[in-house]
Amino acid sequence: MIHLFQDLSDGISSHPLSQPIPFTKLYTTLVDSCLLYIIEGKYLQFLNREIPNWNSDFERHQSDILINLMQHSNNDQEIYRSEFKNKISFLFNLISSYIKHVKDLSDISFHITYKNFNFYNTDYKDLKEICEYINLSILELMLNDSYPYILKLIEIEDRKNSFHSNHPFKNLKVFEAKLAFIRYKWLKRQKYNRNIQKKYYGSNYSEKHLFNNGKVIDLNEKIKIGDEYFLDFKNWIERIEFHYFTEEYTGGHNFGIQIQDAFPLLTSTDSYELFYKIKYYKDVSENIFFFDEVDQKLVKDQTQYSFKKFFYKNYLYFKNNQFSLLVKQNNKYTDEESILIEESYNKLVFLSEKYSNNNFFITFKFLKYKTERIKFILKNNLKTNLTKELKVIGNLILKCENKYKWSANSYNILYQQELKNSVIKIGGISVYFHTSFLLPFSTIEYNLLINKAKDEFTAITKNYQDKKIQSTIDSFKEELKNSEKKTLETITIFTAIISFIVGSIGAYKFLETFIQSVIFILVYSLSISIFVLLIFISTKGKVLLNEYKKHIIIFYSAILLVTATLFLLYHNVISGTSFTPQQEKLIKHHIDSIYQIEKKVNPIK
Repeated sequence: MIHLFQDLSDGISSHPLSQPIPFTKLYTTLVDSCLLYIIEGKYLQFLNREIPNWNSDFERHQSDILINLMQHSNNDQEIYRSEFKNKISFLFNLISSYIKHVKDLSDISFHITYKNFNFYNTDYKDLKEICEYINLSILELMLNDSYPYILKLIEIEDRKNSFHSNHPFKNLKVFEAKLAFIRYKWLKRQKYNRNIQKKYYGSNYSEKHLFNNGKVIDLNEKIKIGDEYFLDFKNWIERIEFHYFTEEYTGGHNFGIQIQDAFPLLTSTDSYELFYKIKYYKDVSENIFFFDEVDQKLVKDQTQYSFKKFFYKNYLYFKNNQFSLLVKQNNKYTDEESILIEESYNKLVFLSEKYSNNNFFITFKFLKYKTERIKFILKNNLKTNLTKELKVIGNLILKCENKYKWSANSYNILYQQELKNSVIKIGGISVYFHTSFLLPFSTIEYNLLINKAKDEFTAITKNYQDKKIQSTIDSFKEELKNSEKKTLETITIFTAIISFIVGSIGAYKFLETFIQSVIFILVYSLSISIFVLLIFISTKGKVLLNEYKKHIIIFYSAILLVTATLFLLYHNVISGTSFTPQQEKLIKHHIDSIYQIEKKVNPIK
């Protein structure tokens, strides 16, 4: 970057002493060069290493300029000091600050929490264009799908309109095209989010955005970038359609990249070829062997990348998708599969921590696998330690939520396209885009997915608790049933004992007629039944009375009725054939006389 200011110093030192120095021309050239330096992304070389200490170099150049000016007229010296020295210092500090800002946002091991971005500002009218381009460039790197973000884009568009009307932008077409594409990508992410929400809430779901300027964006309509920009971004627009709207995409599928299904290796370490084939072999034509083969090739060829840390970003992205496909294809939920998935997950977690990447994606995929496996086990009544598994799922949900905060706040993209895949020709200028054609992180999709995971976890937990409660109730019922059996056995024993005791009493000796016997049996049975009933009432209480009230009444009414009938019948028979005491005495006397006569006659016979 310092070479830009070296050219200014060389221009002053090489200018003839006899002629006035064309400061305006030299300064304008410097500003144009600095703006082109930013537009074309020529500062990217500093994102891979420590930024040099440019301050000392810049101060040396400033000293050289002042020394050279001492050989020129006092007028030249005064013009430089009063009109250009401070602006040149501001321009140097502006670009230095911008490069450091971009490095912080791009570095995978250093993430900035998204806050309200304060625009770079200046009172120098001829530096407002470069300030606004820097603002737009940083906003692109902070690209996200929030509503406040699009308001920032609207604000920067208003600033451009205001500044351009007073001091026309030299590269207005480039600025407007870059702004239009960033806005287009934000809207395409909203369209993607809308499609996700339609699947979740139903096909009738619709969404519109109303902005302060009265403009309404209906996401049910096709999102367009504008006819004046379509040809410039046609290739990237097709890539967006394929990568994010695969189900709806009807165009070609290779974008100049040869797909080798027979031996699906990368033909090079081109960042887009890797990105494209990851998508193709994961979502379009599933092929886990591609990931296994390319994994070895990527590790071997990582030094071919221009920026080594970009390799780490892209390699982790590759590994995440490899794990996603592994989870998707291993859906038999056997113990062997579970061990394989868990080992792969632990290795990937270790790798992510090594590269200071805290993306929630792999944790969510592992959470999804564990949830589906538990559902499969419950559905097929397989044995497992459900309490332990539910605890694991609960912890994974918490981890997912914590990791999501990292992903949502780290707006530097998780996949980095190399320079040649991040440049679009606009008006003859190679315009660099930090995020290439990649859309911002979808917070809507995450929220729906994690809420669904929570709902499933709650349902499984509730089902598990309900089964535990039902099992406890069934066990209690079984114990109660066994208790009732023991009670009946006890009642039977006591009844037998009482029957034996009562039967042992010589009451039958006093029974002289059949009716007396029946009455005795009925009264005896009634007594035993009352005894049994009292025992049941003491154990079951009112439940027994309420449940068998009708039967009890009928039973005892029948016994009482039969007993009363027989008693009355017996009483009437006895009453109809009874004798007076005198008659009984006379009959007994005659019987005794007959007995005595018979006794005397028998010996004679």
